[in-house]
Amino acid sequence: MPAKQRRNRNHHAVNELSSQRTINKKLKQPDGERNSSMSDGSIESVSVTSSFLKRKRSRIFISVMVGIVAVAIGVILALTLSLRPQESSPETDSKLDSPQIPAEELTKKDLLTKFGGTFELLETVPHDPAAFTQGLMLHNGVLYEGTGLNGQSYIRIVDIKTGDILQQHALAAKYFGEGITYYDDPNVATGRNAGRLIQITWQEKTGFIYDSDTLQVLEEFTYDTHTGEGWGITYVPDRHQFLVSDGSEYLMTWDATTRQQIAKVPVMTRVSRREVVEQPVTRLNELEYDPFSDTVYSNIWYQDAIVRIDILTGTVLTVYDLRSLYTNRAPGSDVLNGIALTETPNELWVTGKLWPNMYRIRLIDPEGIN
Repeated sequence: MPAKQRRNRNHHAVNELSSQRTINKKLKQPDGERNSSMSDGSIESVSVTSSFLKRKRSRIFISVMVGIVAVAIGVILALTLSLRPQESSPETDSKLDSPQIPAEELTKKDLLTKFGGTFELLETVPHDPAAFTQGLMLHNGVLYEGTGLNGQSYIRIVDIKTGDILQQHALAAKYFGEGITYYDDPNVATGRNAGRLIQITWQEKTGFIYDSDTLQVLEEFTYDTHTGEGWGITYVPDRHQFLVSDGSEYLMTWDATTRQQIAKVPVMTRVSRREVVEQPVTRLNELEYDPFSDTVYSNIWYQDAIVRIDILTGTVLTVYDLRSLYTNRAPGSDVLNGIALTETPNELWVTGKLWPNMYRIRLIDPEGIN
C-alpha cells in the first residue's frame, strides 16, 4: 500500500477513535452534567410537553371509565326490563291464541297416559274368516274393508249384519294391501259423488283412490314414510288431512290434496313418577279418527289393545285392554286389527286378521290416572 494511503487511513482511524471516546464520555456524564448542558428553553419545553401528555392521558382514562359505566348501566336496565312481567294487552293475548305457537308446548305438560281402560261387548256379527283385515271404515251405515297379503288384497263393501261381501275390487298380486279410509273430495262438482276411498300398501309405496260407490280406481299415487312402509290411514275432515302410520312410533300427517307429509310426531306414553317419564309406542297399525274427541285410535300390532292418541302432541291418552274380547281363538286366527267408529261416542266395531267375527263394543275409560 502507498505511504499516502496509509497516512490517510491512519488519520481516519484516529478521527473515528476520537468520536467514539466522545460518545462514551457523554454517556458516562453524571445526570447533573448532562442536564446542565441543556438550555433553559429546552428544559421548559420538555416540562410543558410532559404536563400536556399527563392531562391527555387523564382525559382518556376518564372517558374510558365513563363508557364502561354507561355500558354496565345499559345491561342492567335491559335485564330488568326482560325479567319484569309484561302487562296483558289485546296484542299479546292474540299472540297466545295464534296457531304459530306449537300447541304441544301449551298442552303436553298437562297430558298423562291412563292405563286400565276396558270395554263392554254390545254385539257380535259374522266376519269373513279368510279376510286378512288391514283397514275397516264405517260411513253412513256402509262398511268398507281393506285386506292384505299378496294375491289376496281387496277393497270391499261388506254387509255389516251378515258379513257378506257385497262388492269388491282386487289389487294386483304384487301389492300387499294395508289401511283404508273414507273422505269427501272437495274438488268434485256439485251433483256428482264426491265420496272417495284411499288405500295404501305395505312396501310398494303405492296408494289408490277409489270411487266410494263403484270401487273404481280413479287415481294411483306414490308416497314415502319414515320406514318406507304403509300401515294405517285415517282422515281428519276439519283439517282435510290424513293421519298415517308405518309400523314405527311416528304418527304422520299428510295434506289430503297433495298427499305430502306436513307433520310428524312420536307417539309416547307419559307417566308421572315424580317427574314425567316418556316411552315410545311402536308398531302403530290401523288408525281411526274420532271426531267426538279430536283424537285418533290405533291398534298396536301383536297386542290386543287399542290406544287413544292426542294428535298434536302424540301423547297416548288412554290404553284399552281387549284381551278378553276373543279368547278361544280358532286355529289360524291372527291379531286384533280393524277399527270402525259408529255414530255414537266411544262405540266402535273391531275385528282381526282372519277372525270369524266382528264385535261392536263400547270403550270404558279408567277412573283417575295410573
